[in-house]
Amino acid sequence: MGKLDYEQIMTIQENTTRKLLNYIDDFFQKEKTIDSIEFYYPDFDERRTRMAFNVWISLDYRTKYGKNFIEHFLEEESHKLDDLEKEVLIERNKSHISLFEIKNINGDLMYVEDIFSHTHHIVWEPELSQIVEKSELIFGRVAKVIVYEKFVGDISFLPLIGKEPFARAIYYDYNLIRRKEPNISMEEYLRKYSLNIYKAYTDCIYEILDFDDDESLKLSKELGEFEDYLEENLSENTVKKHIKNLIDLYDYYLYDNELTLYDIDKINFDSLFKEGVNSGLIRSQAQLNSYIATIKKYIKFLIDNEVEGDYEKSYNDIIDISKNRESYFTPKAPIAIPFKWDKDLDMSIKDNLNSKTISFLKNYEKYLFSIENDEENIDYKSPLLNLFYKFSLCYNILSVSRKKLVYSSKKEEYLKLSDWEKAALFIDYIWNILKWDELTHSTQNTLEQDNRFEIADNLSNLTTNTIYNYEKIKYKSIETPIFDKYIIKFFDLMGLLNYDENSIFENNSAPSISITPLGKKVFDVLKEDKNKNIENMGKIIHLNQWKKDR
Repeated sequence: MGKLDYEQIMTIQENTTRKLLNYIDDFFQKEKTIDSIEFYYPDFDERRTRMAFNVWISLDYRTKYGKNFIEHFLEEESHKLDDLEKEVLIERNKSHISLFEIKNINGDLMYVEDIFSHTHHIVWEPELSQIVEKSELIFGRVAKVIVYEKFVGDISFLPLIGKEPFARAIYYDYNLIRRKEPNISMEEYLRKYSLNIYKAYTDCIYEILDFDDDESLKLSKELGEFEDYLEENLSENTVKKHIKNLIDLYDYYLYDNELTLYDIDKINFDSLFKEGVNSGLIRSQAQLNSYIATIKKYIKFLIDNEVEGDYEKSYNDIIDISKNRESYFTPKAPIAIPFKWDKDLDMSIKDNLNSKTISFLKNYEKYLFSIENDEENIDYKSPLLNLFYKFSLCYNILSVSRKKLVYSSKKEEYLKLSDWEKAALFIDYIWNILKWDELTHSTQNTLEQDNRFEIADNLSNLTTNTIYNYEKIKYKSIETPIFDKYIIKFFDLMGLLNYDENSIFENNSAPSISITPLGKKVFDVLKEDKNKNIENMGKIIHLNQWKKDR
């Protein structure tokens, strides 16, 4: 069979979906008792809600036989499917609902990250890639469809402002589930408890829009009318983009001014766009162009449907602004200086990350997401939380406002780092920036930290994955109480070593230690730092200071 183009692949997928839905319909016709299902989805469009439900029930609903409908269909009526259709269903059955952040766009291909499972995908989306931008958030599923991965079923957008509250809701629910099922992975949770994910997404959308039932019905009606109008001439993904833009506009401007979408003729577009650029709602020229296109189409829709209002003037205003759109978008500040760390760590960490390192980084991100809901989030007695606190303040990821931790300017930049970059930043902070004596609340005792290169040299001589009696191999030229109580445990959590205070040696109460391949590589780097100007390593260069020093 020759190479399939996009349209041919989409036809195969649509035919496969139609056969699956027919099977599900027949299945329910035969069943005498069917449990009711509480399915949550933003109530703006009944058709899209039905599409989302169809995707969910085909993949995540478990029958009384303990199987989902794809599994039933493949077992019972696979003779109705050709080989490619079977492949589509097998791959789709591996997918789960999640939130995906667009990391990059290259032609028809989009590089996206599942922000919960931290998996990365290159999805083939010729239409969608033309109307979205980097950093936008898509609520949906990714699966391989014959050739490439792509979004399957209905997708929805989540405004950027909703990322943190949505993530907090998911992690909170995930941790509740883990109390009953301690071994459940995030991907298993996203699949098994997908109804919780849909509900959290729905709650988040309503929380962003912050309206009561009457306002919800009114907005739903206005959006639904516009969506029907657009569907006559535009693709489904383009329609969704325009609807998302209108929701952004409603949330950003109309709701706070007690206006509806029909009140768009009361907006001063010049002020709106200037404020939008300055506030960060509009982050690029392409995004500004997208909002202008949506507003033009919405006003044209109101005029065509003879809705009462001064829409002719508004349409002329937006046309005038469209002609001078380049004058609105200018960068607000110089390019931000990135995080800095000892680059000699890069290759050592990049090729040797282990599961403990990843777990450590995930725990830090959970800490970040927990900040907003913690009313008293500064006083930490746990050494690890104290480390997270100091690290966050040092790199301007968090700051203190009114005796409470709040997100700061570098948070998003940190989250965009790769795992090995985050690990390098943490290691460099512990080794070169953190003042060890502050961990004991007894400052000005720097002897131990001054000898840290000898400590690293001593550890680097150990054979990997070999268990040692720590008291016999530890650095003995000076006492190392801070390293033994705090630093070694941080390195254990980060996967550089395995440290156990309960000895495995007979008749010996000393702790045991072994060095991981990652730790071996890292300590080989850390021991060589003696001749480097460590005072200028790993620190953030703040923009105001950078501009003075230029």
